Amino acid sequence: MEKNLIAQTKYFKAYLVDVGLARLEFKDGSGANDLVCCDDGYWVYWPEASTGALCSHTLREIFHILEDLNKDWDKQVNDYFDKVQSETQHGQSDESSAETF
Repeated sequence: MEKNLIAQTKYFKAYLVDVGLARLEFKDGSGANDLVCCDDGYWVYWPEASTGALCSHTLREIFHILEDLNKDWDKQVNDYFDKVQSETQHGQSDESSAETF
C-alpha cells in the first residue's frame, strides 16, 4: 500500500491514514504518532502516552508540520471573521449615523 504524504520537514513525514487522521513518522520510519483533525478543523499533534520527552528541535519540526497542514484552513477562518467584523463595523456605523438625525 502506497502512503499518502501530506507534509514533511527535515526529520519528519506525515501520511494521511484516513479522513482527519494522519501518522507522523521520522523519515527513517520510526517513532510514529498521530496527527488528528479536530472538530474545529485544525490539525493537532496527538502523541502516544509513552512518547517520552521531546527536545526543542523536535517540537519545532512538529510545529512546522502542523503549521503547513493548518495554513489553508486558518486563512479561510481568518478571512471569514475579517469579513464578519468588517460587515459588523459597517452596520454599526450606518446605525449610529442614522441615530444622530
